[in-house]
Amino acid sequence: MKVALVSANFGGIDAPKPLPPLPPGLEAHYYTDRAVPADVARTWTSVNVGPEGINPRLRSKMYKCQVYRFAPGADVFAWADASFRFSDLSFLTREAALLGPDEGAFIPHPNRDAVQDEYEYVIKQLHSGNQYLCARYTPESFEREMAYLRRRGHRLERLRLWSGGLWLLRYGPKVVRFLDSWWKCVQDFAVMDQPAISPLLDEADVRVRALDLHLYRSPYYVHEPHA
Repeated sequence: MKVALVSANFGGIDAPKPLPPLPPGLEAHYYTDRAVPADVARTWTSVNVGPEGINPRLRSKMYKCQVYRFAPGADVFAWADASFRFSDLSFLTREAALLGPDEGAFIPHPNRDAVQDEYEYVIKQLHSGNQYLCARYTPESFEREMAYLRRRGHRLERLRLWSGGLWLLRYGPKVVRFLDSWWKCVQDFAVMDQPAISPLLDEADVRVRALDLHLYRSPYYVHEPHA
């Protein structure tokens, strides 16, 4: 089984991070618009300069939501935001081996349980002037996406909130359908990617299990805040 880890970092949002030794069966691809130090670059299978003409945050989301286009031939796609600093990657191949076609594994969100909770939290933070969120999003965009998903029949208060920062998907037509609809949703509403994960996985009929990991602390990695 071939497993591909993909990460993207545009606009200097995160510092480039070296990887620990890759276990057998795992390759790692890094996409960026900045120079990467040689000692970091050599720890990745490939370091690639991505396309121009799209804002850095949306560019990184393109690699996340369209990961199957940037790891051709992989049986399992593993995504990690560039904010993760890994000390051990062996867990990725172990988790990948547990996935059947069109199945995925995601980390439950550490702070909120349901998709509806996330929308309400972010919209409240935007209205209260949260500087980090206000620099990136608008409450109207979240309200529009929430209304769109409800029109499609999703009970957002009953859907589990998955983190978008670190996950695995095994290739199959349902997974491709999910990734394409996820990318379209991100483009249409220009919002953070994680609230729509659960509804769109359901629509595509992708089976998901929870990874027994915490998003911010693990024996395998640490999560460093974005710049």
